[in-house]
Amino acid sequence: MSKRYDALNKKAKRVEITQVRGGFREKREDLVVSELPLVLLVNGKRLVTMYCSPDNLEALALGCLTSSELIRDRDDVISMKLKKDERVLDIQLKEEKKLVEKPLQLKALASGCGKGELYSFLPAQKIDARVYISEDKIFTLMRKFKRKSQLFKDTGGVHSAALCKQEEIILFAEDIGRHNALDKIIGESLQEGIPLEDKIILSSGRMTSEIVTKLAKQRTPILISKAAPTDLGIQIAQEIGMTLVGFVRGKRMNIYSHNWRIKK
Repeated sequence: MSKRYDALNKKAKRVEITQVRGGFREKREDLVVSELPLVLLVNGKRLVTMYCSPDNLEALALGCLTSSELIRDRDDVISMKLKKDERVLDIQLKEEKKLVEKPLQLKALASGCGKGELYSFLPAQKIDARVYISEDKIFTLMRKFKRKSQLFKDTGGVHSAALCKQEEIILFAEDIGRHNALDKIIGESLQEGIPLEDKIILSSGRMTSEIVTKLAKQRTPILISKAAPTDLGIQIAQEIGMTLVGFVRGKRMNIYSHNWRIKK
């Protein structure tokens, strides 16, 4: 187990546990992921409390604001300031009317900015990007992706997401929530000025309707996961023009929609 999480990143901490194996009990220390309740204060108003991993908080907030359609790009944000206790992120947007036009009913999000209350209709324009990737490159990407998260290896308690171009992982994020991990990717891509319209997203979590909707609004053409989709997630992907690939394990995968982007 690595001490850097305790001392530097605050992503995990050591706790005393009783481990039971084969009927024997042993007192020992274990590494568990940290969880932070983060309040997003937007133009002086409490927008939401997110439960998240305590890293890349500005990227997470940007991704959440983008996913909830409160901002379109980084220029919509005047300032972001993390208060001293690191539990409140004070955000100033250019336009106050955005909060009036899209009031949020939800005041707390359990590990993700992905609840239905944050979403309106899907984009009218379908995703038609001519982005392709081969089966072998998907297997290679997934192997690289799984090796990326040392925190998961140490704790087993986080989801991961990545932004990719063919076999290259450009951005990587991890969080206790799969929605948060994706929002960190969306937010960081906004910070770095990286478009998502011609990229591939990798995720460790289920491909639900909310996850697919989140990425459809970014016009992301391909979503790949080691996990399963839901029926509604597949339906939305089919309608919007997104390629869904799930259960990528070893040399196996399932393609659920728009298989023309996946080459042999």
